[in-house]
Amino acid sequence: MAQAMVDTGGPTLPRRFLEALQNTPLPPSVRPIELWRILLQKCNDSLDILIANYESRLGALEEQEKLFLSALPRLSAMVSRSQ
Repeated sequence: MAQAMVDTGGPTLPRRFLEALQNTPLPPSVRPIELWRILLQKCNDSLDILIANYESRLGALEEQEKLFLSALPRLSAMVSRSQ
């Protein structure tokens, strides 16, 4: 996520985000996704763009590590109903 933050808002975004977290009054009931959106807006950046950058980096990493990921065991299950 940190690299996606840098891709989105430059190398100072992680610091600016933490400063906004420290300096922005937030309602106690704020949900995590709302928290991210509010703080990124304070930093003049967008949660939607951050998420898109994160997903893009994740997709590239999955492609890069395809061989390794294919070697990992996969869990599976079958549900049966007994009468």
